[in-house]
Amino acid sequence: MSARKYYTIGLFVVLMLTLVAVPGSTRAADGLREQAPIRLYAKALAGPIGNLSEKWGTTGAVLINGRCAVGRESVWSGDLLQAQSEALVILDSVGEVRLSRGTTARLGVTRDKVGDNDKGWVLIASLTAGELQVKLLKDAAAYLETRDSAFTTTAGAAFRAMIRDGRGVVNARAGNVSVEKPSRQERAFTIAPVQHGNALKVTTRHSISIRVQVLEDQKPVADVPVVFAIDAGGLGIGRLGIGTVSADTLTTPTDANGIASIPFEAGAKPGRAKISATILGTRVSWIGEVEVKGAAWNSTNTGILFGLLGAGAVGGGIAIAKAGGKKSIQIQPPQVQNP
Repeated sequence: MSARKYYTIGLFVVLMLTLVAVPGSTRAADGLREQAPIRLYAKALAGPIGNLSEKWGTTGAVLINGRCAVGRESVWSGDLLQAQSEALVILDSVGEVRLSRGTTARLGVTRDKVGDNDKGWVLIASLTAGELQVKLLKDAAAYLETRDSAFTTTAGAAFRAMIRDGRGVVNARAGNVSVEKPSRQERAFTIAPVQHGNALKVTTRHSISIRVQVLEDQKPVADVPVVFAIDAGGLGIGRLGIGTVSADTLTTPTDANGIASIPFEAGAKPGRAKISATILGTRVSWIGEVEVKGAAWNSTNTGILFGLLGAGAVGGGIAIAKAGGKKSIQIQPPQVQNP
């Protein structure tokens, strides 16, 4: 048998073995009845809910979870946004949210499964500083929490929410806005400054501690969250916290003595900043003012300066400029009298 014949028979055997080894379509069978092929589907429960608008503001104008946003940065449910200038957030299934300069807010989106809008979406927002302007889609409602109150809206509403003197204020422009009763409001809380009054002073590039005490029935209360915030008019004067852990709004719990404290770090320029401390979920708050003063020469500094100048004049001579005609400027040494 020739080599060509052996080659043909071997190739035929390989092809037959290949056809036998390849399985058919995999199907799920129940007895003798075949079912359609099984297909798997995945539905994302968490993901981007929208993005920043490129046409609004500039790069780095918004911090997302403490990081500078770039371009059409995606916004995820639960992200903390801090607007250093005006910004616009487009939420795909809810609408749009405009943030004013100095606004600190947290945004989220969920399905309304129990309310009147059972087939729509709900914007979940928390506002601690600044101002929000919200325009909802026709099938979207909103639930908003401020430092002291909670609000709900009807589907398709448009409203403006702001923090004014430490309190949340919401004005409806379309639809209805209802005020929800705060969860902690029934408790008789009070809050007051400790070891300082309502007016504080600090020099530029220095820090001071702001301390408040929370009482219930005149007794200190521990583990109560207190929201410290700088009013929008005082942005740029200073920051709450120190170093990398600093912001315009920070929350800290009270200790065993009912005291919550936070440092205020003054910036490089003088000015005044209103600072509020609000018990989270209530209308109970304290508002103070920090005055940042630049380094100034006082009478002691002036006396020291003239003393140094006097010592220099006695020890090294006084420079006297003699001008007139063609005479040049000369240095006259001090006159020394021998005893």
